[in-house]
Amino acid sequence: MSPTATGAIVFAFTLAGMLLGMWLRKRLPPHHLDNDTQSSMKEVSGLIATMTALVLGLVTASAQDSIARDYYLAGSEREAVNALRNMHRFHYEPALKALQARKYQNAQGDLEFMLKYFPNHPQALDKMGEVALGLKRPDIAEQRFATAIARYPQHDETYVVYGTFLHRLRRVDLAIAQYQKALEINPNSVYGHYNLGLAYVDRKDYTRANVHAQKAYELGVTFPGLRKRLQAAGAWKPLESTSSSSAEPVPGAKQQDETDAK
Repeated sequence: MSPTATGAIVFAFTLAGMLLGMWLRKRLPPHHLDNDTQSSMKEVSGLIATMTALVLGLVTASAQDSIARDYYLAGSEREAVNALRNMHRFHYEPALKALQARKYQNAQGDLEFMLKYFPNHPQALDKMGEVALGLKRPDIAEQRFATAIARYPQHDETYVVYGTFLHRLRRVDLAIAQYQKALEINPNSVYGHYNLGLAYVDRKDYTRANVHAQKAYELGVTFPGLRKRLQAAGAWKPLESTSSSSAEPVPGAKQQDETDAK
């Protein structure tokens, strides 16, 4: 629903409520009503006001929902492409600078703005995770991940980024569950396999870790962290053949690997 339509509906309901009140006051003056009737009229007026407020609330919520777009489909809409370009310049880049300066609340404001329009924006979600860690408020990011998944549950990348955030919190079992969801949607999720391999290494489940590591490197991952950890544990068992293709980075995977290598 466009802002113009929303404004028109809000104005119409407000005007209707005002006119109804004026009509009732004119048609039923207080001195013609006994106390019981006046009490009933007040209850009716209160009910009308409540109904109007509920309708306006639904209209406002609908208007807010209408501005949200699926990040992964934004390339098919010229308006969305332009919005993403402007957001990257005026909100994402300032958020990065704020994070570098540890001004987490400043970064949060810019990232919240981006996620209002693109709830599943992977870079914004990833950086919101950093904000949550910096403020020691995991719930800030968890709410945003919940919204992204509720609106657009079909994209494996969102589960990978969420899993990475949980992994940073040392909630390894929960991270594993998110990586597994990503692989259910896309069995060839490169960083689903890679990060799941890292999580299994943390659990010392080297057999499963190696399976996902081999798949990740076969799909083109170039980060060395997972391979080095498996080699150090004597659990690296390469496949006979590997693919030479390289994978497109997914936000979160690189950071997890760097953490690994420290």
